[in-house]
Amino acid sequence: MNIEAGVLDDGFYDLGGAFGLPFGLTKADRQGYGGEISDGHQIEVHVIKAAAVRWQVENSWDAEHGEKGYFVMSAGWLENYVDHAAIRREVLSPELKATLSAPPSVFPPWEPDPMQVLFSTR
Repeated sequence: MNIEAGVLDDGFYDLGGAFGLPFGLTKADRQGYGGEISDGHQIEVHVIKAAAVRWQVENSWDAEHGEKGYFVMSAGWLENYVDHAAIRREVLSPELKATLSAPPSVFPPWEPDPMQVLFSTR
């Protein structure tokens, strides 16, 4: 994260190269070591030709951080650091709407599958 630039990108810094150490904790590993999970950020997705291309995040600090209080988030950051989302029903695809009547599935917090279904950039 670069607070001044307003960028959330897991590839923004090469920490492994800078320190000569591997930085490869999984989402599960980070949570197991007391990794922070924060709630309550408004996220707006920008879609071009039915594909998500970037996300704008309203930060919870103030307009002094990021670009007037907003960050741009990469797909890598989303996949590695976002663990849940609330999405308006009317913007879901018919396939996803159909799953709402099915019994819920319980996943560990680090499981990427539900997020990939909703936010995949591929």
